Amino acid sequence: MKLVNKKKKMRLKDRIKKWYNKKIKHDIVANYYEDVNEDELLEAGINGMLRKLGDPYTVYMSKNQADDFNDSVEGVYHGIGAQIKYDEKFEHVYIGEVFENSPASHAGLKTDDELLKVDGKSIEKMNLSQISSLVKGKDGTDVELTVLRNKEEITL
Repeated sequence: MKLVNKKKKMRLKDRIKKWYNKKIKHDIVANYYEDVNEDELLEAGINGMLRKLGDPYTVYMSKNQADDFNDSVEGVYHGIGAQIKYDEKFEHVYIGEVFENSPASHAGLKTDDELLKVDGKSIEKMNLSQISSLVKGKDGTDVELTVLRNKEEITL
């Protein structure tokens, strides 16, 4: 059985490689009228495939994102002091909990605020891992959040 599974994995890997070389390298990178960042395009393709699965917890992580995730699991990161959640029904990201005496609570962030932007950058097509990495950093790092509260955009 392992041999069969391994062959299936290899076939998928070969198909992806062929698709990448034909569609990305040739059709898009070589022929698009503007410069294309190949790495960003590949990552967007991977994220699109994973989004198609319909599971918000199945995500692709770059090396930096994986390192950040591992730091968070080991408790080695600094964040805003709030839990970020994804609402599948309404397809938006919101604040699930604001921790007491955290930077988020001192800035006025509230539970159920809908997160729209981080440092002026829209989070609309990002997954939770990508958003989370934007609000983490070295102790004392400033981050600006734009949220929707009671139908009003607020920047904190």
